[in-house]
Amino acid sequence: MLSESIETGNILFWTQPDRTTAELLANRTSTAFALDLFAVVLVAAIWMTVESRRLSMRGVWMYYVLLALFGLGGTLPLFLWRRERALAATDEGLVRA
Repeated sequence: MLSESIETGNILFWTQPDRTTAELLANRTSTAFALDLFAVVLVAAIWMTVESRRLSMRGVWMYYVLLALFGLGGTLPLFLWRRERALAATDEGLVRA
């Protein structure tokens, strides 16, 4: 993503959305991968929302912004790390009570 952003000036694929869409849907193979990725991102966003509510995690909107800007590869590990911290805090509260 970084090399493409630098070479074409299409920063994070957002500055030229028409070009990004055309290249993303250039053939059946890339279209299949794109649709699969969109489905995974949608499911991840829904799951993040449900988990955030279940664990009373604040700021779930931040993950939506990160998904839109950087994709799932960095956003999901960040969410999982924050989720583990929330689970640990919940476990500590149960042990003390």
